[in-house]
Amino acid sequence: MLDVCTSTNDVAAQRANIGAPHGYTILSEEQTAGRGRQGRTWVSPTGGIWLTILLRPPFAPNSLNSLPIVAAIATAKTLNSNPGVRARIRWPNDIFVDDRKLAGILAETKFKGDETAYSLLGVGINANFHSTSLREPHPKATTLEDLLGSPVDREAIIARLLMELENIFNLASSNPNDAMVLLRSLDCSCGKEVRIGFQGEKISGIMDSYESFTKVRIRTIDGQYQQVETSSVVCVEYPNF
Repeated sequence: MLDVCTSTNDVAAQRANIGAPHGYTILSEEQTAGRGRQGRTWVSPTGGIWLTILLRPPFAPNSLNSLPIVAAIATAKTLNSNPGVRARIRWPNDIFVDDRKLAGILAETKFKGDETAYSLLGVGINANFHSTSLREPHPKATTLEDLLGSPVDREAIIARLLMELENIFNLASSNPNDAMVLLRSLDCSCGKEVRIGFQGEKISGIMDSYESFTKVRIRTIDGQYQQVETSSVVCVEYPNF
């Protein structure tokens, strides 16, 4: 456990480049430059759960693009082990309780030529602090302490998370249909209005369904259905959520 770092993904990448093994995990009390998808800022004060796991090939699930949503399933299951928490997955990589963000996933992959050198799976959970203490308090943020009224046992949550990650990765590889059923049971995105940005293009519509761990189906404003590969998405907005 580090006291402070720029981001646990940064530190994990440094350790990976000097030979850290598969499963190596970095935790930090605070991040000064935490980030989400597309480099967006993730405020990470003391009291949260900020960690990154180093994954070296071969590992489950088979598709690197599956990592964020499979990790989201494990994270939601972990958080729901706390009585009073009803965490749900908001595609592509966030964990919400009602209409407030509680946690997020960031997966990054390093290639060596055409081959995968390693992947970094970052998980950030707002835990033992109040959302009002964030540098820029946001009405869409919540924390476990906000929800439960008292601090949680972070060590127990981390241990449960690591166990659930292994379980869900194995399930996604051995029985993807069961894993998809679990994903759909934890989702809160389907039926919601969504605006999706790509490189040079945007579409608006309704999030209709998950086609796979890496692909969703959107019903566009003209009533057509369009499949969207999660890896091609630059930004996602939910105007009413």
